[in-house]
This record gives sequence, C-alpha cells and structure tokens, in this order.
Amino acid sequence: MQHVYQVQLKGRLQLAGENLQHFEADILRLVRLAYPTAPPEFLEKLSIQHFIDDLRDDETQQALRLGRHRTLNDALSHALEFEAAKVASRGHVKVRRVSAVDKAPGQDDAWKQLTEIIGKLRAASKSVVTAQPEDKWSPAAIRKDQLADKDLKPILEWKRSRNWSTPMA
Repeated sequence: MQHVYQVQLKGRLQLAGENLQHFEADILRLVRLAYPTAPPEFLEKLSIQHFIDDLRDDETQQALRLGRHRTLNDALSHALEFEAAKVASRGHVKVRRVSAVDKAPGQDDAWKQLTEIIGKLRAASKSVVTAQPEDKWSPAAIRKDQLADKDLKPILEWKRSRNWSTPMA
C-alpha cells in the first residue's frame, strides 16, 4: 500500500481553489502514509520539498525556495504571509499621465474620406436586394417541370382542351 501512497504523493499538485492549509495537511498525510518507517527529520524535509514543489503559484514557490524552512509549519506560515502580501498589493493600480497630442497633418482629410466611404456603403447596402432561392416545390415550378416532360405534356394539353383547370405556362 505504501507504493500507492508514494505514487499519489508524486502526482499531487495543489488544486485550483484549494487553500494552502488543506494542501499542506494532505501533503503531510501522504508523506506519512508513503514512508511510515522513515525518521521524522526525513519526513519533515520531504514534506517541505513536496509542499513547495507542488504549489500552483510560481511566485509563492519562488518566495518559499528563498527561505530556509525547518518545519512544514514554517513553510506554510511563510506561504500564507506571502499570499496575504500579494493580495494586499493587488489593490494599488499604477496610474500614468496622459497628454493630448496634436493632430497629424492630413488627419482631417482621412476622416472625411472615411466618413464618405461609410455613407456610400450604407446607401449601397440599402439598395441591395437579397436574392431569394427558387422554390422547386412551388406550383409554378412543378407545372414548368411537367410541361418540360415529353410524356406529361400531351396529358396536360388534353386536360386543357377539356377545360380542366390546368393552365399551360
């Protein structure tokens, strides 16, 4: 069973939305289950290594790697402090000064041309008639096809001569 826990530990990464405390507790649980007979110092170092390596946020990983943590709790507190500082720093937005720039030469001419083109496009789009596809099943289309058929044409002419309501096209 230790092998299963070792594989789980190796593949364990911090999940999206998972807080640091739950992640730390799960790492500690998996390390203890994967290596039940290992000395406590080894378990502590392995826990710290997996905790740092498997964090989702690269900046937090980097900050924790710079610190020398003796225990997993030290690493967790450092990670929580770093995350809190990062969240507090997000609220500040850097504002830059904007200054007005004079128009470039010829900009008014380009604007007039663009306005004229847009006007022409609008006028052209109003005058365009959308083509309707021919309905192959309309009565006129059926009669036209029937009259083109050499076998049906004599029958239709006979019906017309008898004054049946079958108009010839």
